Amino acid sequence: MVNTYHFIIGTKAQLVKMAPVIRAFTEQNVPYKLVFTGQHQETMDELLTSFGLSAPDIIIYNVGERDSTFKLLHWLVYSTRSIFKTKRLYKTSAGFIVHGDTLSTLMGAVWAKLLKVKVIHIEAGLRSFNMFKPFPEEIVRLIVSKLTNISFAPNKWSFDNLKRVKSEKYNTQYNTIIDSLRYALNVKDNTTSTEPYLVVSMHRVENIMSSEKFEFLMNQLINNASTVKLKFVLHPVTKKKLLSTGWDKRLIDSGVECINRMSYVDFVKLLVNSRGLLTDGGSNQEEAALMGLPCIILRAETERTEGLDSGITIAHYSEEAISNFIETVSAQSWELKTLPEHSPSQQIAKTLKQAN
Repeated sequence: MVNTYHFIIGTKAQLVKMAPVIRAFTEQNVPYKLVFTGQHQETMDELLTSFGLSAPDIIIYNVGERDSTFKLLHWLVYSTRSIFKTKRLYKTSAGFIVHGDTLSTLMGAVWAKLLKVKVIHIEAGLRSFNMFKPFPEEIVRLIVSKLTNISFAPNKWSFDNLKRVKSEKYNTQYNTIIDSLRYALNVKDNTTSTEPYLVVSMHRVENIMSSEKFEFLMNQLINNASTVKLKFVLHPVTKKKLLSTGWDKRLIDSGVECINRMSYVDFVKLLVNSRGLLTDGGSNQEEAALMGLPCIILRAETERTEGLDSGITIAHYSEEAISNFIETVSAQSWELKTLPEHSPSQQIAKTLKQAN
């Protein structure tokens, strides 16, 4: 009997990176079900449509965006209760496929162990080697690695970080974001920008929850808004923070363009037509490295190695580093790289098909 795999997905970033894996499962006739935990809701349906995917087979708990601590705790309690009310749905599961380092990753791995189901971790082996930077992502990675049966690491560095992890391990050579990026770039688009601009994206706990860091970064945007157009893509948690602190009006008054989160294909178009990217997101770092897009990481350190030796810098919360980056890249163009042909998503699907 061939059992069914369950993709456990909670956030937009996870769906973006899992979408090509799901498509590969379909192409290779590997049975699966798509399970949404409900951690994020905004643009999830739009993402499914843009990647040509069907609606989720199971929604564990769906009560709105988790943009506050109370809502997050509410979701954790009720989603766990919900999955055990419907545990019969997972009796024949070949494994719970979790991704990355979010709370949905952690809960999916814990649920799998309690249901006596295998844990399959995609994007395994990333490490900052600092328990609280980033928090709680590094802690999530360490816990999930202890629970995982099959690990898929995105490169040799992350694969080597799993030496002490007791799981079946594979190096997929690239992160599955390469397949998502390839898909988005293949969607025809003839739009071009008439004025230079930089894209800004910020959502990590370490920046949103720290008043000092948040104030510093907002001030950097205002201070440099006269140099070049800044397009600030707002995650729900970031948008809520801006509204609650009054920074939304201050940014707009300084000339920063605040725009809502969009589909992945549209976001890639935005990046392609930009001069550069300011971000605290790990996925954005990988996308920039693959594309050749100039990028500065709005953090003190990163758990990813992509692009650090070629065009991507870490801000270290330095006013000089950020202003120099904005001034330099806004005055020059860049050339889109040709993506490598290897598909980690196809490799993952083939490996799990053989394991089932």
